[in-house]
Amino acid sequence: SFGLIDKKTANIARQSLNTYKALQPIENEEEKTIGSALAVEVFNRFEGAYDDPNLIKYVNLVGQAVARVSDRPDIDYYFAIVNSKAPNAFATPGGYVFVSIGLLRMIQNEAQLAGVLGHEIAHITHKHALGTIQRSKQLQGIGALTMSVMEKDPAQFSQLIDQVSDLLFTQGLDKNLEFEADRMGLEYAVRAGYYPSGLKDFLKILGNS
Repeated sequence: SFGLIDKKTANIARQSLNTYKALQPIENEEEKTIGSALAVEVFNRFEGAYDDPNLIKYVNLVGQAVARVSDRPDIDYYFAIVNSKAPNAFATPGGYVFVSIGLLRMIQNEAQLAGVLGHEIAHITHKHALGTIQRSKQLQGIGALTMSVMEKDPAQFSQLIDQVSDLLFTQGLDKNLEFEADRMGLEYAVRAGYYPSGLKDFLKILGNS
């Protein structure tokens, strides 16, 4: 009869609504919340924060110079060093960038550091991790990530952070996203006045190690 919807139709409508919600962009407040949660995971997974105030200050000075000329200079950026001896660098949504002490010990000059930080900043400016989260939401059937959802269902939010952490920090991002970050990171470093071959030179060092 008119106005009544059977259970099958209702389920299809609900699934369509969830898919629609999953395709909606994650707003800045949610991005910052997701990024800070993932930042805690970086410290947990990579042996905590490296304690050298002068080196941290130096990395921040270079990072902020590159971030200011990026495509998203209007957000706050945070740069930190983790204790891991393996050469790694990570970015999480909302402006959080990490480099390992193992990576810093391999870097030979400031242009190389600027290139590495530019690469990670590009992941943030182009929202590569957020795109990964959006795809994860669709695959897992998770509804829209809003602040209210995060507050009402912290278990679901924690589960999502665990899933995304495994993808970002274990498997890594899609190669095409990495290539885009290489290209844009180089451009950001050049905009900041650094020699353009810094990132390329460091990748050669990394490849030969």
